[in-house]
Order: sequence, then C-alpha cells, then structure tokens
Amino acid sequence: MGNIVSSDAPDNYSTLIQTFDFFSQKYNEDSAFAQRIDDAVIHILTAKYRLYGSFGLGVVTPPESGLELLNQSQSQSVTSKIARLSATLISPKVSDLDTVLPNPPGFRDQLVFLTDTRTESQCSKCGEEPMMAVDALQNVIIRLYGPQAGGQILASRMISYSVDSIAAILPGNEELEASLRQSTWVVINMLDAEPGLQQTTLLRRFLAERQDILRDKYVIVFAFNAPYFLDATDISEITAYYCLYSKVDPFVEVAARLLFRELTPTGILPVSVSGIWYDLQTVTSPDPDQIISLSQNMPSPSTLIGGTQTPVPTSTPYIGQTISVKTGIIVDHNGNPVPDGTEVQFTVTTGNSGGIFQLLNAVTSDGVADASFNIGQAGSFDVRASSGLAVRSGVLQFGVSPGGVSVTYATPTEISQPTITPTTSPTSTPVPASALEMGYPGFGGWFTMILIISGLGYLAYWLGDRFTTRRWGVRYAICVVLGGLFAYTYLAIRMPGSATYIQHNGWAGIMGVVITGTLIGGGSAYLWYRLSRNQRSNQTNNQ
Repeated sequence: MGNIVSSDAPDNYSTLIQTFDFFSQKYNEDSAFAQRIDDAVIHILTAKYRLYGSFGLGVVTPPESGLELLNQSQSQSVTSKIARLSATLISPKVSDLDTVLPNPPGFRDQLVFLTDTRTESQCSKCGEEPMMAVDALQNVIIRLYGPQAGGQILASRMISYSVDSIAAILPGNEELEASLRQSTWVVINMLDAEPGLQQTTLLRRFLAERQDILRDKYVIVFAFNAPYFLDATDISEITAYYCLYSKVDPFVEVAARLLFRELTPTGILPVSVSGIWYDLQTVTSPDPDQIISLSQNMPSPSTLIGGTQTPVPTSTPYIGQTISVKTGIIVDHNGNPVPDGTEVQFTVTTGNSGGIFQLLNAVTSDGVADASFNIGQAGSFDVRASSGLAVRSGVLQFGVSPGGVSVTYATPTEISQPTITPTTSPTSTPVPASALEMGYPGFGGWFTMILIISGLGYLAYWLGDRFTTRRWGVRYAICVVLGGLFAYTYLAIRMPGSATYIQHNGWAGIMGVVITGTLIGGGSAYLWYRLSRNQRSNQTNNQ
C-alpha cells in the first residue's frame, strides 16, 4: 500500500480504490480465489487470537503511557538486540565471508561513504527531513573505532557523500572521482531502491558504468530497508551485501560493527530476493535432507521400545480403537520449523504384505503434525510420514492383537539394513569393469587412435603432395587429423549415444568411428581444393 500509481489512475489513492474494487469483484466471481482469501484470513485471525485471546479493541491497543518507555534504556536495549539478531548477510554466504573480506578496514585504509539521503515528511504539517544523514554511518564509526575508541581508523581518511552526488561522476567529476579512486573501501548506504527512483537509477548506473573506479576495492552495500531491489548483475559487482531492515540509530550502529567484523550476521531473509535466487516459498518448505521423527500421541499404557528390543504388549485391547501419532518438529531449509499449515501425509501399511492400509493427510502447527487412524483387525502395521520433498521418516511399528498392542520405533537406517544369511558358497573378488565395458575408449583406444590418425594424416599429405602441391598436401593432412580427433573426442567425452555404442561395438567400433572422421576430414579438404581451383579458373577467364 505504498506509493503506487497505475497507468490509468491519477494518484495513489485512486490506484488503491481500483485495486480494492478488482479484488472484490474477483472474490465474488472466482471461487478458488475466494477460498485462498478465506484461508489467509483464518490464518491471520488464528495468529491474532493466539496473541491476544480476544478481539476487543482495548486488548490489542497498547496504553498511551507506554509511549514514555520508548526513549528509556530498556527500550533501546530491546531495539539493539533486534538489530543484532536481524542483521542478514545476503551475499556472499557467511562461510565465504572470511575469503572475500579477510580483514576489516584498517588504520591506513581510505573509506568513502555514499548514503541515500532522500527526504520525507513525518506529518502533513512537518517539513522535509533526510531519512538518513549523509554522515550517519561515518559518525558511528568514529565513535566506535576512531581515535577516542582504540584508534582503528582515522577520521581524516573517511569522507561521506550523498547518492545524488553520483550523478556528477557518471559524466565525470574530479573531486568525487578522485576520492573514490584513492579509497580502498566504498560503503553504500541504501534505502528503498525502488525502480524508477532517481537514487536507484544513479546507484545501478554507477555499479554498471564505473567499474573502472570500483576495481580492486571492497564495495559494501547496507540495505536499511527492503533487500530485494538489486538484481543479480548489481549484486555481482558488490563485495558484500547486508540487510538491516531499518534506518534508526541502533541499526546504523550494527552496520558499523558488521563492517569492522565485530559482529557475525545471523539473520535469515524473510522475503524472496531474486538477485541471489532466494525463493521464500522454497526455502520455507520442508528440508528434504531431514529424517522426520514419529511418536505415539495419546495416553497409553503401551511401552515404546527403540531399536531391536522385544516389544512389550499391553493389556489394553486396541482392536476397534483409535491410535494417534505425531511427528517431531519438521524443519525448513533454514533449520526453522516449517510454517503452520504445511501439508504432511501419514502412510499406514500392513507389516506383512507392505500394502497401503490408510493414507492420512494433516497440516503442521508449530512444526508438528498429528493424525489418528482406526485399526479394526489384528496384525502388524507400520506408520511413516512425509512432507513435500522430505520423504524419509522413522517408522512406528504397531503389533496389534486381541490382548493389546506393542509399539516399536525404528529409524530408516535400521529398516534399510537387510538381513544377510551366510552361505557356504566360495566367495570371489569382483573384477573391476574395464574402461571399455563402462563405455570409455580407455588408454588402448587412445593409443590406437593416435596410430590410425597419424598414419592416415601422413597418407593424406603424401597423396596431396604427389597429385597437387605440397601446400595442399599439408592442408589435406590437417583436415584428416582434425576429422579423426573430433570423432574420437565425441566418444571420449561420452556424448549422447557414445557409451552404448562403445559397449556394443568394442575396439572395432572405435576404429570405425575414427576412420569415418578422417574420411570426412579428407572429403572436406577435397571440396576445399575443388572450390579453390574453380575460383582461380573463373578469375583467369575474366582476365
């Protein structure tokens, strides 16, 4: 609901009204769209109910007396903690940071800061003020690392400009360009880099057009708002790209500490960033590398036994009753619990035949899903769970009898280990497959190819020298050798169909392909010779 204006609306307000009208109409006409809206609203209301317990306005509106706490040290401490925990390294990976940035800025380094200083008004009667001071980050660095705080950096070796100043160096500006050329670090402080804004255009042009200035320098970008405005090309020109999500003082201080490597960024992107191919829906889906754990989810006197121990039956009959199971916490690719509502499928199979007995669908809450199933007969039953691409899980094995039920939990490793019955037959050491059997020409094929191509190349040279000229003899030889090399290379690098061809045809097939390649090369040389001869004849006739 920011500053958006459609092509057929005069202002932001009209655009919003058109948008609301469009959604209302689509909600009434498209049942699938309406269902998605209803699900989203239920999700929001459920979260609010969990937070507040009721929907009274007095419950959700904080008292005005709380405003007095905003400037107190406790509030500042909370904000500083949020700033530290949310700081996110977008590019490169945290594991690669020590490689691309081995050391923080030092005593002899020259730093240039480029800050987005666009203005805004806090109220309808307020004046325009910069959203971020041009020297905000520089002042924090002087306070934390300057001469009065350890002397890691000299104030005289830092200088700040606004992003708007870049407009002067795109065609050329001696003062700013000289500062940038002398610098070892270029630090860009960015607000919303929405397409079409002057600051966005200047920044992207600067990164694209003035790499002659930025070459061999550390280029650091701090996004003090949304991180998804730069594309892959822009990010490729940057040494390190951080996101702080806010421009208030504690977040600027965290940026300074990140620059000097005093803090390690631990935040995780909460939005999709196409510039690094980070898709939030994919990242928050279940991690396929995990093993989903299972447990029984009901008060029961049955005993859960792990591994290969003998299950102990209970005295409570279970035939005809309901058994409930639940997963452990299912995590996404970031190691966090998957979002509420993530689909999970429980599969109940009969232990004897392995056939599917029941399929149960459930959704997660706080990363955990549960389901219940009814067993109306005696026997053994296995329960597994899967969610998206996470298809590996432990197995709950239920042994149901008229006298009770026993439960055994087995991990995938325990299940996948087959029982091997020893035999008395003599063992033999497997013979490794040869290169030819695996579809490679191998050393023998290579040596044979050298002999064949060398011989045919020399033959082509001799024939060309005898019946034409020595120059054409060399050309014939080169074309024959190239044809043979191309043919052999096709087999050696296992292009489509080559492995099967070698396995079926063996050495004879390899020789046949190489000889065919040399013949094609020789034929090409002959056509070249004929075309050249005809061209000379035409020139002679014209003269």
